[in-house]
Amino acid sequence: MFVVLLSVATSFACTKTAPSNPPSFADAIEAGRFVNVHPMITNANFPLVGPVAAVSDMLTVSPDGLTSTGNDVSLAEIESNIDRTGLHRATLADLLAYAKAKWNGRECVFALGSSWVDPRGHRNTPYLCDYGDGRELGLLQRGPEDRWDDYFSFLVVRK
Repeated sequence: MFVVLLSVATSFACTKTAPSNPPSFADAIEAGRFVNVHPMITNANFPLVGPVAAVSDMLTVSPDGLTSTGNDVSLAEIESNIDRTGLHRATLADLLAYAKAKWNGRECVFALGSSWVDPRGHRNTPYLCDYGDGRELGLLQRGPEDRWDDYFSFLVVRK
């Protein structure tokens, strides 16, 4: 049995808002007020397609909350458990909407629903973080067997 611990940074409103179309890539980046954006986060590598989830349906989960084994969990285990709980992995478009509307800046949040495979074949996942010098939209290269601990959070969307 898996227990999902959810961190919700919104009010407890029960109204459901319909997903919206994504803004232009440049507008979405600008709205995030980032001091640093990884140079490979481009419209070519991460096209913003499909609807953006309602911010009220977005929440973050930690590796510890997704598994019975706690910290130090593989990406494959995390993704499998997110899928098993009936949540969706957030995309970069969702992450950008979250950054604008409700990211607290204190946690590193990843969008596992989007990734870019670099020329060497490595998967890169977008994230939000603040390392003390301001809001950053970055990429982290992790493979399916790489380990994650509770320093990281993952943005998910309720179905």
